[in-house]
Order: sequence, then C-alpha cells, then structure tokens
Amino acid sequence: MRGLLSLLATDAPAGDAAAPARGHPARRALIATLLVCGGYYAGGALGMELRLVPGGPTEIWLPQGILLAALLMSPVRRWWLYAVALVPTHAQLTAALSPQVPASMMFVQFAGQFVQGAVAAALLRPILGNPPRLDSLRRMGAFIFGGTFLVPLVVQAVVVGIYVATGFVHDFWAPWQQRVLARMAGAVIVAAPILSIAASGLVGIRRRPRWVAELVLLTACLSAVLPLLFAWKPGHPPHQWLVIVPLPFLLWSAVRFGPGALGLHLLVVALVTLFCTRTGRGPFATGSVAQIIIALQGFFLFISIPLMLLAALVWENAQAAASLRRSREQYRSVVEDQVDLICRFLADGTYTFVNDAYCRHVQRAVSELIGEKVWQFLPAHRRPIAEAFLAAITPENPVASIEQHMAGAGGEGRWMEWTNRGYFDERGRVVEFQAVGHDITDRKHAEAVIKQSEEQVRHFVRHVPAAVAMFDRDMRYLIYSPRWLTDYKLGDQDLVGRSHYDVFPESPERWKEVHRRCLAGAVEVNDDDSFVRLDGSTDWLRWDVRPWRNARNEIGGIIMFTEVITERKRAEEEHRRLVAQARVAEALREVDRRKDEFLAMLAHELRNPLAPIAMAIEIMRLQEPGDDSIVWARDVIARQTAQLTRLVDDLLDVSRITLGKITLNRSPLDLGPIVAQAVEAVQPLFTARRHHLAIDMPAEPLPIWGDGARLTQIISNLLNNAARFTDDGGHIVLAARREGARLILSVKDDGIGIPPDMHERVFDMFAQIEWPGQRKQEGLGIGLALVKRLVEMHDGDIEARSAGAGCGSEMVVRLPMAEDDRPIVDGAAPAARDAARGPRPERILVVDDNVDAAETLSHVLRLSAHEVRVVHDGLAALAAAREMNPDVVLLDIGLPELDGLEVAKSLRGRAEGPRPLLVAITGFGQPEDRARTAAAGFDHHLTKPVDPKQLQALMQTARGERA
Repeated sequence: MRGLLSLLATDAPAGDAAAPARGHPARRALIATLLVCGGYYAGGALGMELRLVPGGPTEIWLPQGILLAALLMSPVRRWWLYAVALVPTHAQLTAALSPQVPASMMFVQFAGQFVQGAVAAALLRPILGNPPRLDSLRRMGAFIFGGTFLVPLVVQAVVVGIYVATGFVHDFWAPWQQRVLARMAGAVIVAAPILSIAASGLVGIRRRPRWVAELVLLTACLSAVLPLLFAWKPGHPPHQWLVIVPLPFLLWSAVRFGPGALGLHLLVVALVTLFCTRTGRGPFATGSVAQIIIALQGFFLFISIPLMLLAALVWENAQAAASLRRSREQYRSVVEDQVDLICRFLADGTYTFVNDAYCRHVQRAVSELIGEKVWQFLPAHRRPIAEAFLAAITPENPVASIEQHMAGAGGEGRWMEWTNRGYFDERGRVVEFQAVGHDITDRKHAEAVIKQSEEQVRHFVRHVPAAVAMFDRDMRYLIYSPRWLTDYKLGDQDLVGRSHYDVFPESPERWKEVHRRCLAGAVEVNDDDSFVRLDGSTDWLRWDVRPWRNARNEIGGIIMFTEVITERKRAEEEHRRLVAQARVAEALREVDRRKDEFLAMLAHELRNPLAPIAMAIEIMRLQEPGDDSIVWARDVIARQTAQLTRLVDDLLDVSRITLGKITLNRSPLDLGPIVAQAVEAVQPLFTARRHHLAIDMPAEPLPIWGDGARLTQIISNLLNNAARFTDDGGHIVLAARREGARLILSVKDDGIGIPPDMHERVFDMFAQIEWPGQRKQEGLGIGLALVKRLVEMHDGDIEARSAGAGCGSEMVVRLPMAEDDRPIVDGAAPAARDAARGPRPERILVVDDNVDAAETLSHVLRLSAHEVRVVHDGLAALAAAREMNPDVVLLDIGLPELDGLEVAKSLRGRAEGPRPLLVAITGFGQPEDRARTAAAGFDHHLTKPVDPKQLQALMQTARGERA
C-alpha cells in the first residue's frame, strides 16, 4: 500500500516496489492522477449513496480527505493536473448522484473544495515536512485545527455565500455548518491514515509477526460490537449508551497501531454508522433529518479528533522511547570501546557504571566496583580535594575539570585530566556524576617542551629589531618586542596581561575582524593599511597576522608582525599627488587651448557678419539720407553693432588676460586725450539714452604711466556700464584728480544702484545685478571684470560704491601717476591723428570670400574716391595683383584655393613693382593669429568689423612712409 501511495510523492525511495511504474515522470504523474480521480469518485459515490436523504447533503465528504492528502504528498507543479482531471470527475459524480444541482453550482462546489485543499496544503507543508508526517502531537494538532477546521470555516463561508446570493439556498447557517463538519470529518478520517501509511506504512504491524494477529483480533472485535450499537431500532430504552461501545477498541487501535490503523478503523465505524442510520437503526435514527446529520457529524468528529491526537501523542512518545533506548545502547557501545576512563556514580559515591578501561586502571572487575563507593579507591589525602571538586559542580556550572598526577596500572607516574559532569533533578539536587579520565601524560611532556620553546621565543622577540607582539585568544599581550613600544609611541608601559583593545581603543572594527579570522586559523597579510589614532593622526602600516598553536595543537592566540610605513606612504602619496597635479595641469592646458580655439573661432564667426553690417552703416553715413527715420534706424544699427563688437572684444580680452597673453605697452601719457577718445567711443550710446555727461578734470595735464589703448578701454567700459544701468535722461559724472602719487578716476551715475552684498562680486565674471521690479539688464556681465583685470595690470585698484537700490553707483579707479621728468606722449590712438590728415585716392585690392563683407567694404572705399577691385579667392587675388599693381591689399585669411597667409607670402616674394601695404582683415584676433600674419609679411592686422577711420589712418601713414 505504501508503494502505491508513494506514487503521489515528489521523490520515491530507491528500490521501492513501485519503482518500475514510476520510472518515467509523465507515466508517474498519470498514474498518480488516475489514483486521485478514482479515490475521489469512489469516496464521493460512497458518501452520496449513504446519505439519509437522496439528493440531500452528505454527512461525511470523503473526497475532501483524499484531495487534501494528494495535494500534501504531491509537488505543487502537479496540482493543476489534479484540478483539470478532477473537474470532469466531480461533474460526472454530481450528474450521476445529485442531478438536481445546476452546473454552475457544481463548479462552485468543486472550486470551493479545491481551494480549501490547496490553501490547507500550502499552510501545512512547512509544518508536516516532506514527505508529510503526522507522527507528533504538534503536527497532528496543526493538521486537525489548521488544515481541517480553520480553512474550511473561511472557504465554505464563501461557497455558501455564493449559494445564498444566487438563490440556490435560502439559509446560510445550516448549509454552512453541514458543509464544514462534513469536510472536516472526511479530512480527519481519510487524510490522516493516508498520510500516515504513505509516510511509514503500518509499522506496528510489520515490526513483529504477532502484531498481525493482534490487528486481526482488534478488527474482529470491532466488527462484532458494531451490530450491538446499531442492532436496536429507535425507541428501545437502553440503546443510547451503546454509542460508547466502539471507543475501547478505537483506543486500542490508537495506542497500539498509530494514526494509520486508527483511521481505517474510524472509516469502518463511520460507514457502518451511516448505513445503519439510513436503514433506521441505531441511536442516531431519531429526530429530524437536520438533527440526525448534525448528530452524526458530531459523533464522527467527537471520536476521531481526540483519538487521532492520542494516537499521535502515543506514537511520538514511542518514538522518543525508542530513540532513548537506541541512544543508551549507542552510549554503552561507544563508552565500552573508549580508552578514556569512564565511570558514573551517585551523589554518595556509589558506582553505577564503569567501562573496561576504568576497570583495568584500578585493577578491579566490574562486579567488584558496581555498588561500591568511589572513596575507597582514592588515597585518603586526596578525598578532601575530590569532595571539594565535586561540590563546585552546580546546575549553573555542571561541568568541571581537574588535572592529577597519579600512579598508573604498572606503578609508573601518569598525568590524568578528569572531566566531571553533574546531572540534577528539577529541584537542583545531584542525581548522578559522570567522570571521564583522559591520560594527558604525553601532553604534559609536550607542554614542557613547548614551555622551553616559548622561553626561546620570548628571548627572540625581546631582541628582534622589529615590531612583534604575541597575544592569547582573548587578545591579551603575552610578549612584545621593544620596537613595538617605540613604533606605537607607548613609552615604557608594561603591556603583559593587558588587552590589545584597551591599549588601542581606536582599533577599527575591520582589524578586530582580522584578529577573529586569524584566531579561527586564517593567515592575514596587508602591505598597505591605515590606522587613525585618537588624536586624529594617521599612520600607515604593513602587517602580518597569523595564529600560534599550543602543545595540544590548538590555536592559543595570534602573533602580529608590523612595520610603520607612514613616511614611505607619505612620500608615495606626494609622488602620486605631483603626478596627478601634472596630469591635471596638462589637462587644463589642453582645455585652455581648446577654449582659446573656440573663442577665436567664435569671434571669427561673429565678426564675419559684423563686417558687412558695419560697412553698410558707413555707406549710409556717407550718403546723405533724405528721411529722419532712416537716420534713426542707421544710428540704432550702428550702436547695436558697436555694442556687439565690444562684447566680442571684451570676451576675448578677458580670456587673454586670464591666461597672461596680454602685455601692456606702457609709457607716460596725458589722461586728457585718453578721456576724450573714450567719451567719443560711447557718445552714440549717451545720445541714444539722452544721458547728461559731466566731465570734472583739472586744466593741467594729468601724467599717467600706462597703455593708452587699454586705458581708453577702461574708461569707455566704465562709461558704457554707467549708461546701461541708468534710466534714460540720467546724469553721469566723469571725474579725475591727483591724490599724492596716484590718479583717482571716478565714474558716478544716478542709476539703479548696487546691493551691499554685490560691491565685491560685481567685478566677478558674468555677474549681473537684479533688483525686484527692475527689468533684466543687457550684457554678459564681463565689462567690469575686464576693467578690474586691466586696472590691476596697471598696478591699480578699483572700488564700487553705492548706497543701495535707486541711489546710483560710483566706480573709483586708482592708478599710479607718471614721474614728472618723463616726456608725456599723446594718449590718443595714432589712427585718430592720422585720419585727420584726410584721404588720398589709392589703388586698393579687396580679397574676401564673404561677398557681402567684400562688396560693402569696397563701396565705402569707392565713396572716398579710391580705385577698388574685389576678388573672392587666393588665386584670383594673385592674378588681380599682377594686373592692377595695387597700393593697398586688404586681405582675408581664410580664403578658398589659396589662404591669405600664402597670398601674402607670394606678394612679398614678387620682385617687380612697388611694395603694397598688406592689411590682414579677419575674424581671428588672438596674439598667435597676429604673429602668423606678421610672419607671412602683413603690415597690419585688423579684426572685423573694420573701423573705416582706422583703415584710412593706416593708409595715410603708409603713404607718408613711402613719400
């Protein structure tokens, strides 16, 4: 039977009788499914046939127990197969024996009982184990009260609720009670024996042949008494007490044969009870149908649940008793073969057990020792010691050891280690002692050798020129080298016996973990580790930690070998830092190079469209317009073009100053012409915004040591900034005065003002001032940053002053004055002076691949009576130069066919004709760009857009030099 039931299990034992049938997984699953379906149908048909009312509820639903047992014994992956196979089985069963049940309700019934079985199986599998076993009170209790009682309460409530909702039944409590009790009885009576027999078979029967006769006798007796219970018809007075007649025989089955046989006997009682009650006999044949059903179900559960729990308890105790017997037998067999001396004796010293080794040692037979006292075999002087030793054994400390030197069996001296264990009753009184004596003579000799070796080790450690320390298992110092004290700055402390973690409370947890691993047998090495001291300083170590072993080959502790490598580590860190700095510096240089390339390209691309715009404005200015609106539009375009040009120039100047690529051409200058040129540069913006500019300067010259172009840029930027941040019609004052050896230059306005927290930050790159309610200001925020850097390059400083919002601001610049004995140079730009001499007609060749830029520039030059020819690539430029022999060549650098640098070299290499004035007109204005044009033979380098006045001045200067 067990082999057949094991087909349901996940794994089958090798050599099982059913193994051939279970060789193939698919065949095994099919056979298991057929068994479940057959049992399900048979149990259902039997229960329905024995119903009191045909077509009514069943008193005990046996398929529930079969389904629960199958789900518990089968792997979860097979559950779906059971569900699919049992649907038609249940449908056929219902159609054959309960045709009045609608198909929908039939499916609800099946779904409810399958869900009940699946939930119960899922909850019970962790408790019952694999395979499921009911061999303990805990498991049987969990099976009965959890799987067969609590789960049906919930699931059947849902099923009956659906019945009521659909009108299949009109009352909830009676159907729910009947369904819960029927399924609970079926699960307890059927599933329990199936699980027990599948797990262990009828162990009680197979153990001894005479038990087969006992089981047969029990079954015969039970079969004989059942007619006594149900032979009487209702109404006979003494029939009620007969319900207890089967109980002694069921108790007999539970105690002697366990849950498996008990379940079979309970099933017999249940079936006989149902059959006789249906025929109108027995104590349950009176009352209404509902009362009879409840009485039957109560009877089944009343006799099955306590008996199943009793069977599990008896079986559990029997297993425990068998295990104890086996343990005692194993203990005796093991102890008898031991070479250690083993004896057991009572609290008064009476021997209860001795092994052969003990008998040989005391040279007595077992019969001479059992019942005698321990004390008579001990020398008189050792008895007090032994009694004190035994008295120290308590329930809190039940084990104690002692070493003794005593005479051996041959009279020679031997060392014995006695380990005594006390056994106590529930009141804490000694019941018995067990003493085990182990000969440790060899160990003692080895310990003596090791002790001598340890002395040698101590001598070595004390004189080794390295940091070495030896610890016991509790990390207490045993010995250490003088270098240990020196390296760790411990002075002349005595560390022996002290905990390493008390000496170094700052020891990190990772080191403690290393120590624990080494105490477990590992060897740990680290060539580069850090150690943070309590004072915050960090030391770097190289260490080696390994265990040391005692005479018994046990790990007695660890040895640490360490070397402080802090200085070497710092040197390595410094080297790595320097290498990293070098790499960062190289990366920054590369970033700066790429940034310069980007800014140069950006300036070139911005200046290219600015050039034709500026020339177009100049053309409009030279042609007298007839409409004021055209004049206004021309001026607007001129101002915005000048602003955009200024932004590009400022952006490039800030980059060049930051990189140190701008040098000043300093000389003694008069501030007056510089101020005049700066005012002239910003006059269009002042006129457009209707600002009133007042200049407060002394009549005498103000000599200053500086670069005229950059000083003009400083003043014009300050004026431009004041104009932009002052509402239209504002007042701006430019003042200059001498103050000792320094020049004080200030630009004051009545504009929006500067917040107090921005007085210093206003000179940062891209800094912007925003007041609540004010419109967003124009510009990139680089003008003042550029001014600050140019002022500092002139050995000066700048300060921002403001009383707050709406109170205006003042920029104060302090610059060094020039020495009085130096000759003062006119601070105005040479171009401005030369332009004043007036233009003369020239033959000019304009070369630019930007057609608009070339045509607008040529148009401006023609308006000044110059002879102009325009070409757009390098080869055409060389051909035109041979044809017209120009006085001036205005040459772009980035040309197709042949770039401007190559064209310039070719023109300079010509032997015939006069030398023309070569002017590079390009969007590139970096110092390296100017160096390349100078090397190619250009006389001048102008960036787009070109100022026509500056260009005219260059040509005038060149003409004067040729003359």
